[in-house]
Formats: sequence, structure tokens, C-alpha cells
Amino acid sequence: MVSLALRAPRFDVGLVERLRGVAINRLKASRKNASFVAHDILRKAQYEGYPYRRPALGTMKTLAAIKLEAIKKYHPRLLVKDRVMVTVAGSIYPLKSWDLF
Repeated sequence: MVSLALRAPRFDVGLVERLRGVAINRLKASRKNASFVAHDILRKAQYEGYPYRRPALGTMKTLAAIKLEAIKKYHPRLLVKDRVMVTVAGSIYPLKSWDLF
């Protein structure tokens, strides 16, 4: 399954929308957390003018703007064979982990 997910991912509309909803709910919940709000203010001040200023979870606006076609287009640029690192953890023999791929 790991191999299939990496080599031929499915981009189901329903799944993308569900994950968008999860991300939006996480962002809404984070806004109620004082530590998150303080970190957000500090990050914006600390990285003024740099991409690190942007929140890792995105914003309501950016989450709403993501389109399925853009994800499909971006995926091959992001997941390049020479730049992928897969980590396997748990009760598995190292040589057996190759069978997963």
C-alpha cells in the first residue's frame, strides 16, 4: 500500500474536501489557544518579509483557495524519486521493510 500511495496516489475529491475541513477546524481551534496566538504574533514579527512569516497550517483564505487540480499539478514536482525519504519505524526487520515498496 505504501508503494501504491507513493507511485500512484489517488486524489479523491471527497478526501481532499474532508482533509480541508480537518485543517480548517484545526486552525479554528488553534486560534483559541493562547500559546498558538502568541507564537503566531511572534513569528510574524520575527520573520517580517520572509516566507517563514506564513503559518505552517495555512490560513482560512489559503485553505479555501486550494484546488484539486493544483494539488495534482504540484504533486509530481514535490514527490521526486531522488528527493524522497521514507522512514519505517516499529517492530519490523530492516530487510523486510523493502518488501513494502
